Amino acid sequence: MDNDHSPLADTDVHYLSSARAGAEFKIFVGHCGTLSAAPAASPAVLYLTDANGYFGLAVDLIRSMQLSRHLPPLLVVGIGYRAGAIAETLPARTRDLTPTSDPAFGRLFPGQPAMGGAAAMLAFITDELMPWTARTYGGDPAGASFFGHSFGGLFGSYVLLREPAVFRSYIIASPSLWWDNGAIFALEERYAQAHDDLAATVYFGIGADETHEGRLREAQNMPPA
Repeated sequence: MDNDHSPLADTDVHYLSSARAGAEFKIFVGHCGTLSAAPAASPAVLYLTDANGYFGLAVDLIRSMQLSRHLPPLLVVGIGYRAGAIAETLPARTRDLTPTSDPAFGRLFPGQPAMGGAAAMLAFITDELMPWTARTYGGDPAGASFFGHSFGGLFGSYVLLREPAVFRSYIIASPSLWWDNGAIFALEERYAQAHDDLAATVYFGIGADETHEGRLREAQNMPPA
């Protein structure tokens, strides 16, 4: 990206076609305390979903906290789509960030082309995006963290219960745990039956009024897919 014309300095944009997910992704990269021309060896990486909506917020917030030395240098890698604002990505993010198909959501949005692609998205991240980040920017897979909000938080919860070691730490905000009648809790139950611990650092942020009914009302008020 031409930094002379970008509102966010020292950021890059790439388009990656994924064989694992069968889709193209717009990858946003922000250098927060790392130099794009000469990146530090193996910088820690923050991966985030819904980059069309949250990449700029994440980069600016991290850089603000770095002014007072509250955060180390970070490479921010956002996963987005060849679209505009986040509202335009609803069909794609529903496809990629949900672990199952939800018949109720399908009835609300009959134009939704696909759901339940979280496993393919996870394969894209682990098999394609992380190696690409390491080759291109020297990003350290062992120092990877994750941020996701709403469907992104649901996806983060899915990864946490399927392959928790993919990320060193998780920031899960307002996860859509209501999806498919709470299917994520069935996944949690299966995990608990096979494990007696969960070796991950996790922050969950959920508002006091974010009830199941409230999230369904939110979904009903969304524009059609």
